[in-house]
Amino acid sequence: MVKGRARGVASVMLLVALGLTGGATRWARAEPAVDAAIRCALLHGRAALDACDEAMRSDRPAAIRAEAAYNKGVELGELGRDQDAVAAYRAAIRVTPDYVAAYTNLGVALGRLQRWDEARLAYEGAIGLAPDDADVRYDLGVALGALGRPDDALREFRQALRLAPMDADAHYNAGRTLNSLGRHAEAAQAYREAVRVRPGHADAWGNLGLSAILIGQYGEAREAFERARGLVPGYFESRAVQRHAWELVSRLEAAR
Repeated sequence: MVKGRARGVASVMLLVALGLTGGATRWARAEPAVDAAIRCALLHGRAALDACDEAMRSDRPAAIRAEAAYNKGVELGELGRDQDAVAAYRAAIRVTPDYVAAYTNLGVALGRLQRWDEARLAYEGAIGLAPDDADVRYDLGVALGALGRPDDALREFRQALRLAPMDADAHYNAGRTLNSLGRHAEAAQAYREAVRVRPGHADAWGNLGLSAILIGQYGEAREAFERARGLVPGYFESRAVQRHAWELVSRLEAAR
């Protein structure tokens, strides 16, 4: 799971950027390009896309046109049109080459299209501009994992955790990566950290159960599976591996 960024500027911030904080009279006299930028940021669906296109074609400052392209990308993503969203985010970057959020969401859209190497390049572009952005480090880790580069993915998850140690998803993905590398004791510890930060993380509990079995901690494994089952009704119905592991450790515990 990647994180990405939400729709760009809040309405008040956008008004400030457009110089429209002078009251209702000034709002009423807003020029068409300004009105389009506001509608682009606040509306949804076809109306938002049309307004974003109008703002992008205007002669407003580059920051406003880039914001319109970015918001168009967000809207297209919400509509499931990821290929078009890629084009919108790239348009935002052409206008404002240091637009970190546009690089990040470009990576998200490319990831949804399974174009992971391009997504990696987008995230690396964002990190070049904001090296201490924990969410981008996390997203780059996801892309590297999808590309079959677990060592590099683990590096990025750990960088994300250095910046945001309470990120349960980064702990969880670090655990998955460590398991793929055969480092099961370290993976178990990563899952323990994930559930410490977010006790309701059912998948982390389930994966902790699997890792605990692999290091011979059968009691911990059974308890972890029980926690996962308690959090998600029907947890084992769609998780055959976890179900068989839980049945195994339950029998072992009963025999002991």
